[in-house]
Amino acid sequence: MLNLVIEITHPPYGHENTFAGLYVALTSLAKGMNVTVILHGDGIYTGLKGHLDPEKHINVISTEKQIEDILEMGGTVIAYRDAMIHRGVEHGELIKGIEVNESAELYDLIIEKTDKIIAF
Repeated sequence: MLNLVIEITHPPYGHENTFAGLYVALTSLAKGMNVTVILHGDGIYTGLKGHLDPEKHINVISTEKQIEDILEMGGTVIAYRDAMIHRGVEHGELIKGIEVNESAELYDLIIEKTDKIIAF
């Protein structure tokens, strides 16, 4: 089984990259792949809970809902701790189920357990 890491580096809303990355994650999970989404850089904002319902305002699905679906389907979502610190994001502000990892943990994941990486 393919082990896929998807790195989200853009904030939600305003960039197609975030939505594309989350859609790839959902589709890959549906195809039976092991998927880990890493929120890095401004992508950390994608993991914040309590987004307004964007479907009512800009006609797009909530990234919060997409992340919840990824977690429900057995995917893993990881927030990079340094990105959180640099942006003043606390662990309690993240969507339930998102893990927080340090550089060394992410390095081990990518080097030892990943077949493919896609960055958005």
